[in-house]
Amino acid sequence: MAGELTRKEINQTPIALRNALSFAKPLPTLNKGGEHLFVSSGILLYIADAMARMADMFGIRARALPAQDLFLYRKSLYPAPRAIVMLSRTGEVSENIKAIQAARQDNVADFYTGIIGEAGGPLVQLLDQAVECRIYEVSVATTSTLNAVLTACTASLLFSAGKSLDVADLHSIPGMAAPLVARLDQEARVLVSLGCKQVMILGTGPLYGLAKAAALSIFEMSQVPAVGLHTMVFRHGHKVAVDQDTLMIFFLSDSGMQEEMAVLEEVQAMGARTAVVGEGVSKIKYCFVSELGSGVKETVRLPLYMIFAQLVGYHLALLVGRNPDAPPRLLKVF
Repeated sequence: MAGELTRKEINQTPIALRNALSFAKPLPTLNKGGEHLFVSSGILLYIADAMARMADMFGIRARALPAQDLFLYRKSLYPAPRAIVMLSRTGEVSENIKAIQAARQDNVADFYTGIIGEAGGPLVQLLDQAVECRIYEVSVATTSTLNAVLTACTASLLFSAGKSLDVADLHSIPGMAAPLVARLDQEARVLVSLGCKQVMILGTGPLYGLAKAAALSIFEMSQVPAVGLHTMVFRHGHKVAVDQDTLMIFFLSDSGMQEEMAVLEEVQAMGARTAVVGEGVSKIKYCFVSELGSGVKETVRLPLYMIFAQLVGYHLALLVGRNPDAPPRLLKVF
């Protein structure tokens, strides 16, 4: 049955989050100064973007790059990073392996660490330290493995930044995930039931990276055009494409909600269908509302936004007659 594997894998997200937290560990070099380079290929590149932004918020110098740039633009990293943090669905991703091999040959960094969704593989052997989440998927479009990598990386950053209270809050996320998946599933199905011709997902800060990952997830599963945008940058061009067949999903933050809400009101006036996902959003009017109700900071609840987006992609795929388990021309790993 179309989507059977994807649905099963989304449903295993609570297990994925527990695994991620049980294996997560501090990234030792993040306490010692210098720049830290988060890299990946494919959809996890956008998670790397989010993690680099969050590291910055914690006072840790960081940036993100496509893993491929480590072998396409060799010896061009300035300043040279102190540590490379590789995010990878499996230890078999060929371009991630090639990237670390090139970086080691060029002596780019002092320390190489990685967070791997599955376990084992040649990539792990190239790293000084690896967090292996041990979550396995069969379908092509990643869901629970991505959520595990996101959670483990969040935990590692919180450990390294000395945010013990936030780490404790993060450990509450797996327990709330199971009932939340069931509720978000119903909400996502209702949201996409009228269909759409394109999807735009908007976010700021770390949620900008997540918006890009969410859009690619929806696009892969459904082949409905989808794009992730910075909420404020949306005003500077992309709004020309908005019409009544556009589904706009806002990942609302705590710190930027007032400004983000102003953009929401502008979009509503353009005639687009709108939805908001966030904390304390249940009283927002004239749009579809998905209240996370986690009671924790935005930097702790990031995986919950992704669960909603993955369910949107799943239901939209079924609505338009696509099989989210096997998007055309894509492989799980290459």
